[in-house]
Amino acid sequence: MNKLRVWHGHVEGAVFEAAQLAGYDVYFEDEEGRFIRALSGFYEGTPVPDNVEVLALRFT
Repeated sequence: MNKLRVWHGHVEGAVFEAAQLAGYDVYFEDEEGRFIRALSGFYEGTPVPDNVEVLALRFT
């Protein structure tokens, strides 16, 4: 029988209003805390701070 794999995701975001940029990073670990994969980036504009992490997941 196949064992269900569990990944834990961590998302961080930041808004840099003066530069009109927002940045994000996302990384995933397995159930034992081992690194699986990561992604980071930025986009132009200054979204509402609470939405930065949601937008980061959209790009994942």
